[in-house]
Amino acid sequence: MKSRRPSVILLPCHSLDDFPVYHKGDDAAGLLSGWTALWHPQLLAATGELPTWHRIDSPPAEVHDQLIVVPQVAYGNLATGFAARVQEAGGKLLRATGDRDTLIAAALEFVEPDRPLADDVVADFLALGYCYLQVQLLTRHMRYSSNLDLIHFGQQVVAAAHAALAEDGPTMRDRLQRCFDLLTEEREHYYPVDVRLIDLVVLPPFDSAERLSPQLDETHAVNLLAPAGNWQGWMNGPDGPKYREAFERGRWQAVGGEDAERRTPLLGPETLLAGLVRGRAEYERLIGVAPKVFGRRRFGLHWAYPQVLLRSGIVGALHATLDDGRFPEGLQLKTRWEGSDRGVIDAFARVPQDASLAETYLKFAIRIGEMLDSDHAAAMALVRWPGKPLPFFRDLLRVAHYCGALGRFVSFESFLREHRDPGITDRFLSDQYRSPYLQQAVIRGESDPLSNSTRYWSNAHQVAAISGLELLRETLEGRRDAATAIDVDRLQALTDDAEESADGSRSAAKTVAQSLDTAASRTAAAFGRSGKGRGWLVLNPTGSVRRTGIRLPLDAPLPAVTRPIYAADRAADGIDVVVDVPAMGYVWIPAEGKGSAPMSGPPLGEEFILRNEFFETTIDRASGGIRTYHHYDVRANRLSQQLAIRLGDGETPYTRMQADSIETLRLNRACGEIESRGRLVTLDDRTVGTFRQRFRILRGSRILEIEGEVTSDEPLKSDPWKSYVCQRLVWRDQAADCWRDSSQVRVAAGPKRVEAPGYFEIEFEPRRTTLLTGGLTFHRRPESHHLDSLLKVRGETTTEFRFGLALDVPHGSHLAQHFRTPPIVVADVPCPPQGSTGWLFHVDARNVLATRWQGLTDEQGRTVGYRVRLLETLGRPAKVRLASAREAVSGAKVDFVGDRREACETTDGKVLVEMVPNEFVEVEVRWQG
Repeated sequence: MKSRRPSVILLPCHSLDDFPVYHKGDDAAGLLSGWTALWHPQLLAATGELPTWHRIDSPPAEVHDQLIVVPQVAYGNLATGFAARVQEAGGKLLRATGDRDTLIAAALEFVEPDRPLADDVVADFLALGYCYLQVQLLTRHMRYSSNLDLIHFGQQVVAAAHAALAEDGPTMRDRLQRCFDLLTEEREHYYPVDVRLIDLVVLPPFDSAERLSPQLDETHAVNLLAPAGNWQGWMNGPDGPKYREAFERGRWQAVGGEDAERRTPLLGPETLLAGLVRGRAEYERLIGVAPKVFGRRRFGLHWAYPQVLLRSGIVGALHATLDDGRFPEGLQLKTRWEGSDRGVIDAFARVPQDASLAETYLKFAIRIGEMLDSDHAAAMALVRWPGKPLPFFRDLLRVAHYCGALGRFVSFESFLREHRDPGITDRFLSDQYRSPYLQQAVIRGESDPLSNSTRYWSNAHQVAAISGLELLRETLEGRRDAATAIDVDRLQALTDDAEESADGSRSAAKTVAQSLDTAASRTAAAFGRSGKGRGWLVLNPTGSVRRTGIRLPLDAPLPAVTRPIYAADRAADGIDVVVDVPAMGYVWIPAEGKGSAPMSGPPLGEEFILRNEFFETTIDRASGGIRTYHHYDVRANRLSQQLAIRLGDGETPYTRMQADSIETLRLNRACGEIESRGRLVTLDDRTVGTFRQRFRILRGSRILEIEGEVTSDEPLKSDPWKSYVCQRLVWRDQAADCWRDSSQVRVAAGPKRVEAPGYFEIEFEPRRTTLLTGGLTFHRRPESHHLDSLLKVRGETTTEFRFGLALDVPHGSHLAQHFRTPPIVVADVPCPPQGSTGWLFHVDARNVLATRWQGLTDEQGRTVGYRVRLLETLGRPAKVRLASAREAVSGAKVDFVGDRREACETTDGKVLVEMVPNEFVEVEVRWQG
């Protein structure tokens, strides 16, 4: 091997203080490759000294017998003729690109080594060169000067290189260890804290077993991020037993929690919980252990997560996603993530760095320094796909093996357990998160990006109703019949899995609707057993009283208008009945006998006007939209409504409505309906769409129902937030507070884009006007007093819509639940022996929503109590009394994995449950034997 003068790298900077860490891509890779390649042990042994660097605009004068490397990013700044001078002097000039192996091979030709060295030996020296660079950059970033004795350090490095060439492994490793220890002392001189590194591997669905093979050979802590569903293919593959062993030995740690990554912020709390419960079971079945740290690759963080995670066996979370969308960052590396109910969970609150980018490693020391400045601690998560990593990641691994100068690799669970408590709680509000779902669905060309949500919410509310009907039946029959019981969990899974699939959600809707009919028929049969007469049984499987309108056949007897019948009147095609159905109860309406006299009072409106006891609305004759909507106490208009197509930006981006006909379809003492039809026209009177909308009002109801259809002949553009068909609402009070629902909880609405699957509320104390959105989730606020509810964007095939406008209703979540749950009426049922109306369960707090019911059975299958999940919806404390037809002897709050119980007070056969604001809790009640 030939001896050479010390190697040199030419850099585009004046000193290491302004080292060009801002470069990206190939330029960043070239800088790192050029620097570390010169630390090859054969180059070090040939030169007998550490590599040096010079400014690109001030290269060395003496270049004979010298290897000079110029990074690609700086090659254009090289002085004209310098390359020729190097060649004439017997030196060698190399351009450093991102391919470090090619650069090393070219450099070794200059020293003509006797034999190649083992890859592991070379890798240790390259890692030392990387560590040296980063420690020097970190020293300067922390505003310190280097304290390293370069002469001694250089002697140790060269001695290690000679030992490597002599194949003296113990001496080489000893000398290298001294070098790494010197760099550690250098770093700890100005900041003696441990730096933690977290290797986060994102596991895709199974494609090839070889892709995950490199992770099996790694000895550091590897965190694998994936929903449980992604593990199915991998565990069924040839290396499945090896993966399970890696988890059992603790080398791998699972990060995740859910069975699949759904659009959680747009869905209900039951879906969130069910995903975690199913995910836990799948993890345990597939890999033998459930994750202790929650994480997602896809956007989906939400303020409802912490309390559900804590009650599902999760101890920590990664508060970041690797997708589009917006989410807040924590104040510290480790934060206390406070959820909607004020419960807190430890969370890693920094966005992971992309381990596939060279700039991540180029700027590594600067990022660590910034953390030390702001957090007085440092930790970095490096995220990557499975497979072979960049060579600079391998450098970092080897540095961590020798010393902690740049950090030690740990698992997320270890970091959260060992890192000091920050003493700071981050309460991230719902509107600090903005999902990318609508934009992504349109870009991907997905079908029905809007109506998928309406079908999901319809299915979800019906599944909740089925759970209530099943509990009513079990209570009446005194036992659970396993042969005929409906599997509510299966229906929930079917609903959840199809939430963003047009075909899947339609198929799920059919299955859920059939199950609802079956549950209603069986429950009605249980009520009517040993009863007399024939009639219609109206069921209410929700936790609050429901005033609903139903239509009976024209030949049926007219019901008497006495409680619980609020109104009844004949029309041309049937009998309209308004009935108050008790919570978790029923009303029976006879189908036999003589009808009662018609109720007194005026009809619910006149031409172009609908009115009842609470409000009056006027249909605009020219447009066919709502001209006025107001309460009688204050004649000022609450709001106006129109349908429109937004064609894009500009002074007049919206079409206008032009009515062709307005017809009164029904006008009696119980119900009124008006339908308008027309066209949507542009400013130059060009027709670009058609509409039909029907307005419906019931006596005693605070809701104006709006249902209809709108079509567009104009092709919509790719940005769904600028090109859409919508319902437009405009209200008078620009200073009104606006609210929306998020996971069925009332939260403040943001100023621009709004996700409100249940309702949107306009509040100007003491007045409230609530738009029931019926599952249409996406809305836009062009002005503070305008709301565009998106009905159609590119890819949407559904043209029908249904909204409700409610006046001064304090509990929007209950109303939204009723609005999307169809009236449940079973014909030809005997009158229950208990009477024509009754209830079996009752939740007395109006701000608490029952989201799921389930019977409790003993070993013989007898029903001995029930479980109910309750959600506080208004952000207020609640004391809830749970009553049932049978006296309770005990009650307790239970977590979602059955490990923790908190006893509740039981008085006079009722269970008192104390709830904090926005709490989501499961309560178990047992009856007297």
